[in-house]
Amino acid sequence: RQALPPPPGRGGERSREMADANVDVVVVGTGAAGCAAALGALLHGAERVLVLEKSKRLVGGTTRIAGGGWLWCPNNRFLHKLGVKQSPEEIQGLLEALAYPEGGADAGDLELMRAFAQEWPEVIETLQSQGLMNLQVVDVRDQED
Repeated sequence: RQALPPPPGRGGERSREMADANVDVVVVGTGAAGCAAALGALLHGAERVLVLEKSKRLVGGTTRIAGGGWLWCPNNRFLHKLGVKQSPEEIQGLLEALAYPEGGADAGDLELMRAFAQEWPEVIETLQSQGLMNLQVVDVRDQED
């Protein structure tokens, strides 16, 4: 087997090493979806996962740009301790109302909203149990917080 040459003006020896790597899964991008895909592959049996990012300065992609420091995590253990629990249907309804206030939601978007509403609690628990996310309770003073 022959290694591919590195792309012009990028990477040098490191690119040669990656081109010759033997991995189970290749993930392109270090945003939320890419990192989730890499973690999912590892948790489901992949032994070697290669995550590629084209930017030298923007690790995290557009997720990093758009994300800020807040994340909405419905049905997490902190909310449950406070007695707050929403059904997946309520969560999906809220997402739909926010994304499509005039109605007419796309079927694909509705499916993604449904998946988020149903799977998010397990995703958060997995991320926390793997030490990849540290959630904490914050006090909200008013609607502007």
